[in-house]
Amino acid sequence: FKKEGFIDAAIIKDSLRFDETKEEVNIDIEVSEGNQYFVRNIVFKGNTIYPTELLMRRLDFSPGSVYNVEQFEMNLKHNQDQTDAASLYADNGYLFANLETEEIRVAPDSVDIIVKVTEGTRVAIRKVIIEGNTKTKDKVIRRELYTHPGDFFNRSAIIQSVKGLGVLNYFNQETIRPDVRMVDNTKVDVVYKVEERSTDTFNASVGFAGSYGLTGAVGFTFNNFSLEEPLKGGGGQVLNFSWEFGQANRIQNINLGFSEPWLFDEPTTVGFNIFDSQINYYINLRRTGISLNLGRRFKWPDNYFRGDWSLVLQRNNVGKEYSGSYYRPGLSTEITMSQTFSRSSVDNLFFPTSGSKFSLSTQFAMGAIGLGNTDYFKNQFKFEISHPLYYINEYPRLVLFLGSQLGYVTGFKSDTTISPIELYYMGGNGLSGIGITPLRGYEDQAVGPKKGGTVMSKFTAELRFAVSLDPMPVYLYAFAEAGNVWTDLKNTDPFNLKRSAGLGMQIMLNPIGLIGFSYGYGFDKSDLTGQRSGWQFLFHLGQ
Repeated sequence: FKKEGFIDAAIIKDSLRFDETKEEVNIDIEVSEGNQYFVRNIVFKGNTIYPTELLMRRLDFSPGSVYNVEQFEMNLKHNQDQTDAASLYADNGYLFANLETEEIRVAPDSVDIIVKVTEGTRVAIRKVIIEGNTKTKDKVIRRELYTHPGDFFNRSAIIQSVKGLGVLNYFNQETIRPDVRMVDNTKVDVVYKVEERSTDTFNASVGFAGSYGLTGAVGFTFNNFSLEEPLKGGGGQVLNFSWEFGQANRIQNINLGFSEPWLFDEPTTVGFNIFDSQINYYINLRRTGISLNLGRRFKWPDNYFRGDWSLVLQRNNVGKEYSGSYYRPGLSTEITMSQTFSRSSVDNLFFPTSGSKFSLSTQFAMGAIGLGNTDYFKNQFKFEISHPLYYINEYPRLVLFLGSQLGYVTGFKSDTTISPIELYYMGGNGLSGIGITPLRGYEDQAVGPKKGGTVMSKFTAELRFAVSLDPMPVYLYAFAEAGNVWTDLKNTDPFNLKRSAGLGMQIMLNPIGLIGFSYGYGFDKSDLTGQRSGWQFLFHLGQ
């Protein structure tokens, strides 16, 4: 009632009637609604630091609007976007600032609201204390924090710091809780309590895959590694090795990589990957090379933006018995520069409950200018957003996720030689080793041209529910997806999308990593069989 302006609404009485025959209870509630009220005037009293005009802009209520009590209180004291009026004080050291409202009914349908402001003294941070970290070094945690000794108290900075610690994925997300401890009326200590959890993964497996027959894999990923203390870890570096192989040499991937996310204690990322990859399924391709990676987190437009660059030197060998519209059999050299600008404000990598991610990446294989003989120009755009819908014990458990991907690759020369793995393929779980874009409800590579296309689009909606977040994170989801791949721009029809829907589960199972299952129904025809795809059960591994 109060959300609709009925501020005098009240429950007059209630009663229970028990029906012994049907064994039912009927509940009768008598309500008095009263009149609906509209805002006539809003007056701030006691504010000396911030002018009334600025507080009114934060309040976002105008005379004549319905008096939505819930929205008024949120915009006054605490909303999810941290754009409420009280945050002006809480983000600038006024920890004890208090804004209280008084309602004065001036007509049967109008109300004046007086906001009494008590500003209090300005408070500074004396110490930033970290508790509970048994492996991760203090400096690895502190460099993700936006609160520092000597700064004035800042509520938004604390919230942003908690989000940064969650993205590290070293700690139990549900137990990351900040604490503010009073020292005196002008100083506080800010305490971050964390609970370590292992994020390192080890695997050794043998199995059977429909695409590759008998398969095997060994590997490890140390997500919180330290070169200085390799046996102890906790330095925030990433070291990974993987070896994957399939029957009859259908697939073999070997990769060794290292990444330092904070070079010289600055938000600069450096790393490398050495790889040898062989695929003999749909295409016959071997790639051997090294990539050198450099990245930097920006302070503008905000702290969530970053840029990443890489230089890849590799040799491609396309089987002589196989050729496509954009690539030729035989050996070729590829020298590629890539650039990615991205922004990520999500609060967790496995189960994000708020925030968004977007990235715009460009790859340029420089054969057209005489560096190597592979020539392509590839652009990809990705966007994801998560929004909480339902909370359990003050933590969001039901989340709406929306995502989209767009991609286009072309060459500069008339006789271009695009590497087959840089073309777009779609369908299945994306585990077939040739960069397939997953589309649940369809078989591997069942969407788009069999030999790859140059244009791709995909759209996803998921309703996710977190069953558990510690010690083994698990969430269930219902999904709807649509996507397609086209040979070239001339044949692209953005409204001709392959659609699917279904259910699934994702599990973070240490030390194995991320695994999942989905059961989806493809509503449209498979490009492999020409028949409606129907129900497809898929196993998922990794992101």
